[in-house]
Amino acid sequence: MFRHITIPLLTPIVFFNLILQTIGSFQVFTQAHVISGGTGGPVDSTLFYTLYIYQQAFVNFDMGYASALA
Repeated sequence: MFRHITIPLLTPIVFFNLILQTIGSFQVFTQAHVISGGTGGPVDSTLFYTLYIYQQAFVNFDMGYASALA
């Protein structure tokens, strides 16, 4: 019953929340990247999780670690 009724009814809600969280994380990433120039700022004060993933993937070219973080 749970697998055939509850989960199919919850998938639109889960998808909606996933989209909203993705948009929110991009908003935080953009502000931190613009303010600190992508470095994380003084003493990593603006080093949010999304900015850290960006640094690992595109600055350090460590795609495996960045994929594991994501």
